[in-house]
Amino acid sequence: DKLELAVICSANANPGATAVAVAAVAAALVVEMAEADQRKNVAFYLKKIRQREAATWEKDDLLDVIYWYKQVLGVAFGLLWGVLPIPGFLGFMSAAILSCMLTLATYKSVLGIDEEDYGGHGELIQEGLPGFVSSFLLTWTLTYTAMHS
Repeated sequence: DKLELAVICSANANPGATAVAVAAVAAALVVEMAEADQRKNVAFYLKKIRQREAATWEKDDLLDVIYWYKQVLGVAFGLLWGVLPIPGFLGFMSAAILSCMLTLATYKSVLGIDEEDYGGHGELIQEGLPGFVSSFLLTWTLTYTAMHS
């Protein structure tokens, strides 16, 4: 409907009507994209994870799963490192290395994907790393301070 309206307005060469029609088409596309993203909720991703090798992953979906996986790891490691009083550089590096190893194990063993189809090890391990570091450092610092000050 809206695309037809844009074509009709363009054919009439009315600049004002054409601009309105183009804006309407753009708004319709944004709404369609938002609705498509809403269908990809937690249940959608959990279902794909349970399918393991039988699931087909779009690159963006896989990167979303890895991103949020690392956020959860960051908070969990931050809580654990704060409670166990693991301080300093050793604590930070051990969490970063363990996060990368668990991410590698997850997409190789649990999800059963071929990393070369999704940009290689580097891209998959880097995905969500800044968010992991942020959530880890915040949680670690707050927990360590609360437990040992």
